[in-house]
Amino acid sequence: MSSEQRIDRNDPVPLYLQLKRIWAHQIARGQLSPGDQLPPEHEICRQYEVSSITVKQAMKELVNEGLLSRERGRGTFVTQRKLPAQELTRLSDVVEALEATGLKVTVEVVRREKVPAHDDQAELLGVGFGEHLMHVVRVFRDGPEVLAVESVEIPAALCPDLLEADLAHRSLYDILEERAGLRPVKADQYMEAVAAEGADARLLRLPDGSPVIQAERLTTLADGRVVAYSRLLYRGDRYKFHVTQSRHQS
Repeated sequence: MSSEQRIDRNDPVPLYLQLKRIWAHQIARGQLSPGDQLPPEHEICRQYEVSSITVKQAMKELVNEGLLSRERGRGTFVTQRKLPAQELTRLSDVVEALEATGLKVTVEVVRREKVPAHDDQAELLGVGFGEHLMHVVRVFRDGPEVLAVESVEIPAALCPDLLEADLAHRSLYDILEERAGLRPVKADQYMEAVAAEGADARLLRLPDGSPVIQAERLTTLADGRVVAYSRLLYRGDRYKFHVTQSRHQS
């Protein structure tokens, strides 16, 4: 082990910062590549002769800086590079947006069911309380790593056979147009940073409380009818977005 990869107990720099510096150097030099998994904690403790507290603190620092990510039940990994920036000015389904990055993304449909609309859903979608909605939850992955989770509700009356469609490989917007003649033309989207909790965190394979980007979207048809409400959770360590703004002079 070279000197730059060893813990120096005569160095006044705290041990966890030395370990952090070692890993950051290995990542910068390509000795640790995106997607590589760090050894189990007990092996790191033995290799560097440090305590588990030191290892945890060094990992925490690099997770906060976006160089490492923790996945529930799997371990700690070198963070993948961010995807190319997604344009927010074009209305596109998640499948379409990810395909545009050139990644070979896989989609798992974890839920497809017909559910009654509760008060909030009924108001958002312009349907009566208790009317049926098509509820679909999809998980988007790049290899083993989860990129995003989408939960969407669509009034069942608009597309009665939606749940029979190939939801793992097709854009929802294409399915709506082909099966029901519905062409989404506009969406209002609100984005904010939130903490992933419970089922959301499990689907994203993140610890509870991990910061993610939440996007809530109401998609409408040309006649103003709301065709879908979707809630998207993006991993903040993989995503960035782009908007072109202009200032018009009077």
